[in-house]
Amino acid sequence: MQDSCSRMDAWILFQGSMFSFCRLPCTGLRMAACIFALQSQKRKGGHDDAIWSIGIDQNTGEPHGQPREMLRGLGWIGGFSASKVGKRLVFWRRDVSDQVFVSDFDGNSRKMSSPRRLTIDRSANFWAVDWTADSKAVVFASTRDGTHTIYKQELDATTPDLLNKWRKVEVIFPRLSGDGSEILYADTDKPDDPKQPVDLMAVPIAGGTPRVILSEPGINNFICAKPPLQVCILNELLAAGNFFYLFDFRQGKGRLVAKLPGNANSGFSPDGSTLALDDGSTVRFVSIDSGIVKDVVLKDWPVRKSADWSADSKVLLIASVTPAGAPVILAIDLDGNVKVLLEGDRSAPLGYVVPSPDGKHGALDITTGESNVWMVENF
Repeated sequence: MQDSCSRMDAWILFQGSMFSFCRLPCTGLRMAACIFALQSQKRKGGHDDAIWSIGIDQNTGEPHGQPREMLRGLGWIGGFSASKVGKRLVFWRRDVSDQVFVSDFDGNSRKMSSPRRLTIDRSANFWAVDWTADSKAVVFASTRDGTHTIYKQELDATTPDLLNKWRKVEVIFPRLSGDGSEILYADTDKPDDPKQPVDLMAVPIAGGTPRVILSEPGINNFICAKPPLQVCILNELLAAGNFFYLFDFRQGKGRLVAKLPGNANSGFSPDGSTLALDDGSTVRFVSIDSGIVKDVVLKDWPVRKSADWSADSKVLLIASVTPAGAPVILAIDLDGNVKVLLEGDRSAPLGYVVPSPDGKHGALDITTGESNVWMVENF
């Protein structure tokens, strides 16, 4: 589908907006049509592109006339190719989203079953953040209606129940308090200013008025142990380093547990005994009581995401990929022994897994969707 003359790829500024891609299929005429993709809708974690065209003077490269929208669709556009006579246009569009899947844990084999989909709305991203205390429902976050919203959905249900929503500029993923009675979240109106305080909030899961627990710059994550403990880990990512503190969501920040020079995935064991930190090169296990640190280097698994503990606090669950590129969920014990719990399809990356409190299920973040080549005629 090449044209007989040369053609030009270009970035074009028009009325203050940058078009994502522009290709000029030459026709031998002074005026040519430039086809480009322009974002039509932004979604959390992605966006949709529409196809537009505008006349271009091939001698000067200047736009001629006003741009014209040709076609809308879900997903972003990666590239174009036009036929020689310019009547057929082929483009690649990718539409993917994060969805919540559920897998069952086999207590005998220590394996995970094939995941089944829980969320079914492809128009938005959904991220599993926790479980209700009785392990009957997954708690997940989304920005489906333009606000930061948290839902819960029981395992046999087809639609979620709304728990709460916030209209702040940025909300850090909510989590449940150790006893499951409150939703903890952090929000800020100025996410691009690291000196501005971030508010750590709590709101009753049954509904009610939010309260401020702590307001400090750099609040990046917070993870709570399970009952009967009332202790959490608070993570603050600052210019001076990455700090991890003991934290009581009713009394505030306690002693420093660990410090790293850069960012890391972190997980706090449900029994409150161990903090796990994975900076991509080393998994560090920190004993909360003694302060003893044990480092484990996983040479065979260079790509790793997430750090969530099993319900019995015996192994750390990390998402990774095999040398062949297949996504996997790994179980890593404190001695560095690794076992593959689940291997998925390379076309559907695994982000992380959140185990249920009873240890029978895991809520998985899986990227799913479509990637197709489309053709438009007589455009």
